[in-house]
Amino acid sequence: MAHIRRAYPHEEAWINEQYKEVGFLPSDLAREFVAIAEHAGLRAALGRLVPIGADCAELGGIYVLPEFRGLGLATEMVSHLLRQGVGHEKIFCLPFAHLVQLYAGLGFRPCEETEEIPRAVRDKLRWCNSQYEHPTLLLVRSR
Repeated sequence: MAHIRRAYPHEEAWINEQYKEVGFLPSDLAREFVAIAEHAGLRAALGRLVPIGADCAELGGIYVLPEFRGLGLATEMVSHLLRQGVGHEKIFCLPFAHLVQLYAGLGFRPCEETEEIPRAVRDKLRWCNSQYEHPTLLLVRSR
């Protein structure tokens, strides 16, 4: 079990170094809720919840450092971030397709064609699918 906490402002450079290494967009701690999981006293994983409008958010940036993979930290991180986003009507997520089972197990489902999807989420989905070798999906979790 990891200790998961909100990132401190002085950790923003470290967070964005990790994200840069894997090609993720940088975080802005003034605007986003970013969490860090510590394992054995070391920073082992991170993730973020980005507000989009008054009643929805995007969960993303879930990254487990290679030496800590296989410990269940991604699931712990997503669960922690979902607890932080409890007031949101919808939480969108853009995982790589091979991770869909992890997110489905935490209550996410594929977005319906008829659902209203914020422009920021649609734009990011297009960006992700143009940047990464793995296909990116659009999932949502409703309250």
